[in-house]
Amino acid sequence: MTADAPTAGLVGRTVELAVLQSTVAQALAGRTAISFIEGEPGAGKTRLLEATAAIADRHGALVVWGSCLQGDGVPPMWPWEQSLGPVVDSLPAPAREKWLAGELGSLLEQRDDAVGSGSPSPDNDQFRLFEQVVAVLGQASTHRPTLLVLDDLHWA
Repeated sequence: MTADAPTAGLVGRTVELAVLQSTVAQALAGRTAISFIEGEPGAGKTRLLEATAAIADRHGALVVWGSCLQGDGVPPMWPWEQSLGPVVDSLPAPAREKWLAGELGSLLEQRDDAVGSGSPSPDNDQFRLFEQVVAVLGQASTHRPTLLVLDDLHWA
């Protein structure tokens, strides 16, 4: 993989970009890989992720973003809700329909107002959703290499 147009404007990020390109290359080769980026606000972390995502996209990977937001009123599972829709949509129709008709579909549709009406506890819902996330990402990645980006994770 070579650096090209998506990396224009990245200054002083050669090592970081090389690590992320290696992560993308592993995914394209059918392996699982994970990378974390940390740094001070304004250091260009999101820009680095955008460049990496553009490279992965050009090589045929499904690129999915979830952004954590700061503040009250943000649903606790917001980055997963953002990212799972495109993952499920990427699946062949029978698999997509199965996921949406099952527990994952109902968990994504639940809102805070359902908690008081005898539904399972939010902690239980969260645990079950994470289990479903792992399963649906695993299934999606068998069809197409997948890059999941969770940006501003410190706000989660």
